Amino acid sequence: MPDGVDVRSLDEATLSRIIETLEGYVTSQRRDRIRSVVSSRTRDVVLVIEHLRNPHNAAAVFRTAEAFGFFEVHAIPEKDQLDVSARVSSGSHKWLELHSHRSIEDAYSNLAGRGYRVLASAIRGDAIAVSELDVTTPIALVFGNERDGLSKVAIDTAHGRFRIPMFGFVESFNISVAAAVTAYEVTKRRAAVGLLPSMISRDRLALHAVYLTRSLESSRALLGHVGLPVPILHETAIRLKEEE
Repeated sequence: MPDGVDVRSLDEATLSRIIETLEGYVTSQRRDRIRSVVSSRTRDVVLVIEHLRNPHNAAAVFRTAEAFGFFEVHAIPEKDQLDVSARVSSGSHKWLELHSHRSIEDAYSNLAGRGYRVLASAIRGDAIAVSELDVTTPIALVFGNERDGLSKVAIDTAHGRFRIPMFGFVESFNISVAAAVTAYEVTKRRAAVGLLPSMISRDRLALHAVYLTRSLESSRALLGHVGLPVPILHETAIRLKEEE
């Protein structure tokens, strides 16, 4: 999708007009699917990845987030940008809000300031089993890279630490597996206590507009014809690299 206008800057009236303009051009099945996906999105759980070196793993984390309805993924790249395999992510990055931070401190400050309890994946004595996490408040789940895991700062300055119980000789999963197992467990526990996916109505409206736009190759022309902007999700410093 070409460059457009950050959907966060658009008012509800404009978002509603975008939806009204585009809905008639998608099939009823696609329209129902978009509505279903939007209603299943949540900001109450976000995934955070620190210093990943393997773009396939980053893309797999994006795919996990999208599959479980988590709308935000935050990254602290080791370099200025992180290439991510679009093939591995199966296009899931198109449906997510991606945030890049200069440091783990910046990421934690941003998330804590927005009311998240930051929980780091770690193998140490005070780490509780993922099945025992308090899922009744917004949480940010933090994972480290393939070789070193999370940095000491990331572990020590988190609000808490969690682990996936292991029963073999290996002490940890690959990050893509760890993120998927954790996302499943958290989603299952949230459902068990009656916490349904939720977003504020304006966010749902914004997602609806963006997802319709993403679903139509002709959306730019259709919106331009009636003087409406092309809505896009939050810009990120994470570069998505198409595999050859």
